[in-house]
Amino acid sequence: MKRSWKRVTAGIMALSMVTGSVPFEPISQAVTSMTAVTASADETLYSVGAGGSADCGSLYMDYDDEELEYTLRVTVNEGYEFVKITAWDENLGDEVEYTNGDHVDATTATFQHNFTAYFQKTEEESKIELDDNNTVITLAENSADIVSVKYNGQTLSENTDYYVLYQQNYAQIAKPTAPGVYQVAIAGMGGYTGWVFKTFSIASTKTTLTAENTTVTMADNSAEIESVVVGETTLSATTDYTVSYKQGETDLESAPTEPGTYTAVITGTG
Repeated sequence: MKRSWKRVTAGIMALSMVTGSVPFEPISQAVTSMTAVTASADETLYSVGAGGSADCGSLYMDYDDEELEYTLRVTVNEGYEFVKITAWDENLGDEVEYTNGDHVDATTATFQHNFTAYFQKTEEESKIELDDNNTVITLAENSADIVSVKYNGQTLSENTDYYVLYQQNYAQIAKPTAPGVYQVAIAGMGGYTGWVFKTFSIASTKTTLTAENTTVTMADNSAEIESVVVGETTLSATTDYTVSYKQGETDLESAPTEPGTYTAVITGTG
């Protein structure tokens, strides 16, 4: 009989499971049992083969060239729960069953094929729907940081009760830090459902240099700038401003050294 496993000479085959509709890191456990079972005829179970997907979930097999191992990855769709994975073992002449976290050495895995994941429907849960009338999103000042999300005054927990997305011009983006207008979206999860949106803006924190707020001190009888102070803050010549010179309306290529009347132009940077 043709074997479905290839290039397996060492290592292990690990099983992990991802639940829910939001992408999180795979859940992994360390169970080492393997039990021969008889195929179930229970019509309440829903199945999907390796490399396939259905309404109940999906089952995929990844191969690690460095570790020389296969990993079974199960995704469980909303409304279902994972039950087991079975495979036909040529040595045993029977099915073997895996649960989340089971490991099988490569020698055993060589004789196994027809991997199938089984799921069953979960009972419908009564979830609370979040909306603009019952949910308040509070953001930090001039920032995308979320201070709190409250449902009817009750503080919710991120990644337990809700997850966060950001968008700009209807396109999803990473958490913004640059000046602009954005929208944060709170999506219910766990015991909550629904979406709540809040528009916010991040303003520029740069200070505009003016004659009123900036004091420039120059060396005696020289074009050298000794200091530039805004309020009570002394600026750095390497990071906060640049200096250029003019004589009348004519820009000079370098600092003047000849007698005359000149203007030093301080331009803010950073």
